[in-house]
Amino acid sequence: MGLTLGMFLVGEIGLRLVQFAKFGVEESVEKSSAFYVDDVTGLRLINPNRQLGQVRINNLGYRGPDIPERKSNGVIRILFLGSSTTYEANITEGKNWPHMTVNLISKFYPDCRFDFINAGQPGFGTKTLLTLYNSRLKSLDVDIAILLPGDINQDLDWLAAEQGFDTRHYQPSALASLSILWAKLEKNFRIIELQRSAFSHAGKLRLDLELIQGRFRDRLQRLTDTLLEDGLTVFVAQIGSQLRRNQTPEKQLQAANTNLFYMPHVALPDLIATREGYNEVIAELPDYNSVDILHSTLLPPADRNHYTDTMHFTARGSALMADATFKELMALPRFQQRLQQLGCTTP
Repeated sequence: MGLTLGMFLVGEIGLRLVQFAKFGVEESVEKSSAFYVDDVTGLRLINPNRQLGQVRINNLGYRGPDIPERKSNGVIRILFLGSSTTYEANITEGKNWPHMTVNLISKFYPDCRFDFINAGQPGFGTKTLLTLYNSRLKSLDVDIAILLPGDINQDLDWLAAEQGFDTRHYQPSALASLSILWAKLEKNFRIIELQRSAFSHAGKLRLDLELIQGRFRDRLQRLTDTLLEDGLTVFVAQIGSQLRRNQTPEKQLQAANTNLFYMPHVALPDLIATREGYNEVIAELPDYNSVDILHSTLLPPADRNHYTDTMHFTARGSALMADATFKELMALPRFQQRLQQLGCTTP
């Protein structure tokens, strides 16, 4: 008994140290003082000028190096908008895909000057991103925006609530509230339990894809219209995932781990259908406004070498995403034309 307790305590301490090294907090990020709620917008934002484990939060409260609010003459400013898949808490500073994409662009154009804002915010969808842009980003004189939407979880939770489901994905036990090791064990057991019924629609929401597609389409159009009206050149990335239709059922269960945990009221086939449906909405954008679509998020292989969970990249996946995004941008006339307008010509 004493040996078991000792091993548990060692595991608890080790896990807390790892979490602190990676994320800068010993407990959950939700309880961290690194965040605050903005009085005007109600948005939950990150306090500026701090190191959160391997992530550097700059002077403006965004991930990445410090930049001036008023950019210098001749600097081309790139804005990345998205959720946790743009913020990338699991990736070392300087190795996340937005940072690496700008590094590749800068290397290709050595005589031009670039800076960037990674405004990826965990849990943000297009509605909250629009609020963030209007309240805090509009004044920063951005030239180019790259958007990776992260609305699926929120919209499926909304649909589930509309149908009377309890959308709380996990209720920790008393011990899990005190121990992050026990909480991790509970979550893993919960995922295993959910995997057993993952393909069944029994007791789960009825997917009304047309309804949530329409809501997403409206929000996405409002956000991109606002960016375009402010003179930005806009690129929208389709939504990638380790979970894909062409996998075996066994691979799908492995890939869907975090999707199942956070959306237990959704059948696995509906998770795939929703992502594909949202990518259809994104693909329609050029039909009614002047944006280009990026497919780079779909390129990293669906395996553990490139994904840490259902949606988030490993370091290798992030590097591949950056390289693919850079190559796609370089092949798009609208990107080249914008750089030329800003005085940056092909070397």
